[in-house]
Amino acid sequence: MPDDWRVSTRRGLARQNRRITTGLIVDDQGSPKEQEMQLWIPIAQASPVTSTTVLPAGAIVTRCAINVEVAYSDETTVTVGQTGSAALLMGTADSQPDAINSFDAPQMTAWGASALPVLVTIAGSPSVGSGHVLVEYSVPGS
Repeated sequence: MPDDWRVSTRRGLARQNRRITTGLIVDDQGSPKEQEMQLWIPIAQASPVTSTTVLPAGAIVTRCAINVEVAYSDETTVTVGQTGSAALLMGTADSQPDAINSFDAPQMTAWGASALPVLVTIAGSPSVGSGHVLVEYSVPGS
């Protein structure tokens, strides 16, 4: 494993903005299908946060989660999506960032026809707060 890769055992969060291959998905007969990928994005008070890894065109997002490790200031909201659709994966009602907690949104969301980075928007001008965003996805036929 490269030296710059690490996983925190606290809530199982990777501490870097990296794409992690989690394993090969197989069908009922054990034949390989597509790989499920994970993207971890560290967040703090700065906004917007754009992932360094782009999700490929045709990707299907199967899960998006926000893990708040340091509670944000009151009135802070977080959305996760892409340019042009900032709340595609998680809207403001999907999390409560002023509480230390994990907020999970299982889904089957088509990413679209363009390869784009994930966009995390933190609104409300928080003075404190940090955590990570997890996006799990696969690319059909890969």
